[in-house]
Amino acid sequence: MEAPRWPYLRQSYLANRAFKDSNTIINACCGAWNSLIKQKDKITSIATRSRELQVMN
Repeated sequence: MEAPRWPYLRQSYLANRAFKDSNTIINACCGAWNSLIKQKDKITSIATRSRELQVMN
């Protein structure tokens, strides 16, 4: 099962973008990650949803 934080990062920060080179991709991923870790409530929400999905399966 894919870690739930990656779909959120893709959807919220990385989707529908064209990247110039690998350094641009790395910088975008780091920026997305840093934005996510500043959002404590969002992390809690993602983790809670992940546990709920595991219980349902």
